[in-house]
Amino acid sequence: MKICRKRKFFYQAVAAEKAYQDLLHECRKGIDVSEAEIRQYNELIRHGGYNGQSLHHIMSAHKDVFQKCPKSIYNYFNQGVFSLPRGEMPRMCMRKPRKVEKIRHKVDPKCRSGRTLADYEKYCLEHPNLPTVQMDSVIGSVGGKVLLTLQFDCGMMLGRLRDTNNAQSVIEYFDLLEQKLGLSRFRRMFPIILTDNGSEFSNPTAIEISPITGKRRTRVFYCDPNASWQKGSIENNHTNLRRILVKGCSFSRLTQQDIDLVLSHLNSYIRKSYDDTPAIDRFCALFGKDCLDILNLTVIPPDDIILDPKLLKGKI
Repeated sequence: MKICRKRKFFYQAVAAEKAYQDLLHECRKGIDVSEAEIRQYNELIRHGGYNGQSLHHIMSAHKDVFQKCPKSIYNYFNQGVFSLPRGEMPRMCMRKPRKVEKIRHKVDPKCRSGRTLADYEKYCLEHPNLPTVQMDSVIGSVGGKVLLTLQFDCGMMLGRLRDTNNAQSVIEYFDLLEQKLGLSRFRRMFPIILTDNGSEFSNPTAIEISPITGKRRTRVFYCDPNASWQKGSIENNHTNLRRILVKGCSFSRLTQQDIDLVLSHLNSYIRKSYDDTPAIDRFCALFGKDCLDILNLTVIPPDDIILDPKLLKGKI
């Protein structure tokens, strides 16, 4: 049997699209003005503004210096490019920055096809030995960072802090987990995922299919609308999580290291419902203690556990 020994390249659509978007974003960052030009703009606008001149007058009198339109100059001011106080910029107080409309994430109703609660129950009957991981989002202040939570049958909870509550951030976390754990262990840990109908979970195919191999790595199912009790295990554990991340608090000052610390304490907490065995110990018995290092979690001694906002030392 002949084997080709030449170097091979494989095209991965998801990775290629992400690289393209990152490059596009990077190319458009910043402004197309040198520091010397900014200094000239500052001096001329300050002098003209002091004498009551309008921006149009200043720019018209110095066309050789101002190679931008008035709108660009105002935008630069709003971006903090100039060192001018707001009162020295002619008519600046009358021009408020345009509000950016919030991105609305549309949910494709077809994503639930074959993934309803009835489909989930049927699949569980056909595969009785497969555990279920429940998935949800914990919201901080409106418009701020959001926490993605995953809970295993053993009571262990994982969490990922995300800047935006969208489908792509969820997909990226699962891709990261596969890279860290390896496909074989990932499949063993996440055979079935049960979640709600939030827009951040509206791309189940990207969660189910590995971007590395193109093969299925898990199965995603949805609860019925407005039936959070159907994934009651994770909802109950959120009450313990909220003892630290109190409802309504902002996650803006938190980092992933802070979330890992919170979950280490939460998972080391002794609970009667798990036969007085911490969820983190049950998790290690199932998947190995080395998983804790991969997931950046640690076992906290019982006397050192803190389920209170003071654990985060004033960050919330």
